[in-house]
Amino acid sequence: MDTRHLLPSEYDILLDGDAGFGLTPLKAHLRDCEECRAELAERRELLAVLEELPHHSPAPYFADRVMKRVHVFEPWHVTLRDSLLALIPTSGPARAIAAVAAGMVTIVVTLLGVIAFTHPESAIFAAEVALDRGRTSLLAVVSDGIRTLLGDGAMAALATAGPRGALLAMGTFMVSVVLAVLLLRSLAAASRRHRP
Repeated sequence: MDTRHLLPSEYDILLDGDAGFGLTPLKAHLRDCEECRAELAERRELLAVLEELPHHSPAPYFADRVMKRVHVFEPWHVTLRDSLLALIPTSGPARAIAAVAAGMVTIVVTLLGVIAFTHPESAIFAAEVALDRGRTSLLAVVSDGIRTLLGDGAMAALATAGPRGALLAMGTFMVSVVLAVLLLRSLAAASRRHRP
């Protein structure tokens, strides 16, 4: 006589009514084991109750909401490949234009590299000029932004305060932005908690 009880998969075979060579020993075990017969009866009752439950379809976009919360690991090389493929145009003429543009950029970068390698003093001079013009353009954009946002008085105050005053003003501005963001997040969290 078999002393072990039925496994969950064997109960499933009996409940499904599958016909096969493994069904006969299971039925023989049920004749001899009161505990397994009771367990099978409980499982039949549960199955009957589950079958009587109404079938509901999920809410719209349920699968999308669930999948947004699922974190799928994607290797870095797959992410890089997908990012590069997203940059390639889909139409034929656009691909041809992109190929020509990529070829021209490659040629220009190669020529600049050759010039920088053969004439390093010219490359250093060009880099200094580019940095100086970039710094001048950045300062012009920042001063125009300050003048637009805060007015000419704020610009004059920053000019008289010097670099330390500008850093202090920028630090105060950044702290106020961080505090505003934290306050907005706490308000949003509070409103979500009170939502039914």
